Amino acid sequence: MASFEIDSPETLQDWVFPWPTFDIDWDRTALCVIDIQNYLADTNSGLIEMLNNRIPETGDYYDHRVQEIMIPNARRLIDAFRKHNREVIYTRHGALLPDSRDMIKRRQRRDADAEDNTGRPAMWSAGSFEHQIVEQLTPLPHELVIDKNSSSPFNGTGIDQLYTI
Repeated sequence: MASFEIDSPETLQDWVFPWPTFDIDWDRTALCVIDIQNYLADTNSGLIEMLNNRIPETGDYYDHRVQEIMIPNARRLIDAFRKHNREVIYTRHGALLPDSRDMIKRRQRRDADAEDNTGRPAMWSAGSFEHQIVEQLTPLPHELVIDKNSSSPFNGTGIDQLYTI
């Protein structure tokens, strides 16, 4: 197994969970950065803006966790994978078409209900600011970004075919 910077709790500062006991083939391992987009992680838009307007204490808590824990930890993982020339793959979740007709009907109804209740969209389409990966984690030009209109990156994206070795 190839040596890797993050290979034990001792090499990953502040790790608080049980360490996995399985072997990892680092030569065949990619980091998948799943849906860390502006609509979920930008302080002034999307979910955080809605929470701050409706439930400020929840918005403050969520925003703090995103800005101070999630994004910095994702950044550390991305930097480590890049340093060792490992694949970093990004996904973005949202409608691929501006009118969301590519989303399943249940999701279309849920998003319409959420917008009726909050006055704000609950899902943003490709090309919008909210749909973009957060600036702190911007993909490099050679890194794959997969747009998906389902929750799972493995359902309907072909990611398994792109990275099967």
